[in-house]
Amino acid sequence: MQAPAIARLNATLNRPATATLPWPATVKETPAEFKDEELLAWAAESNPELRSLAAEIAQQEKKIELARKAYYPDPTLGLGVNNRDKTMMMGMDTTFMSIGFNLPIWFPKLSAGVREARWNHLAAWQQRAEKANAIAADVQMLAWRFRDAHRRIGLYRDTLVPKGLEALKTTQKAFEAGKASFADFIDAQRMLPEFQLSYERALADREQRLAELEALIGRPITRPVAGPAEKE
Repeated sequence: MQAPAIARLNATLNRPATATLPWPATVKETPAEFKDEELLAWAAESNPELRSLAAEIAQQEKKIELARKAYYPDPTLGLGVNNRDKTMMMGMDTTFMSIGFNLPIWFPKLSAGVREARWNHLAAWQQRAEKANAIAADVQMLAWRFRDAHRRIGLYRDTLVPKGLEALKTTQKAFEAGKASFADFIDAQRMLPEFQLSYERALADREQRLAELEALIGRPITRPVAGPAEKE
């Protein structure tokens, strides 16, 4: 699958399918330690969608204020100049000022405008609450998947891969001594790469879940895991 994977990446980068790409190095675990309560607090504070909805709520509050101000009389002030035709009549240009008021007399229409602004404000609040609940659920699910990947890394690295390697060596010696069949030797050879591949997949899953968490909460969360001295 190496050649088609390189071709697909090249296509994404708008490069020739046969262009050379460096083979990636082994994935390393990014140091990260957090609690679910911290993730939920960070998401509520920095999630881009929630911040956008908060701005929408503030905008709807301004619209309520504007709708209420429609009840107030609207004064108008004017200033003009009356140009006289000096060839036809005597006199000078005159400057005049005018003051007027637009009285709000359509109270049912104004009341409807205020009610509409209030309902829009309430709808914005409900939309944000719904989105906050959905994001909180997504955060908890991603945190669980991150920890599950971390658990699988330890399982394959510390237990299954070493045992697979030990089983391969033992089966090979038994096969050479005539105490194991060729099928047993092949099964042991096949099992070890499967464990190694599952280990690499767990590493990739952990990094992907971490990236998804950071995108969801809208801020970086990676930080060094405390060592034994720091934990004390």
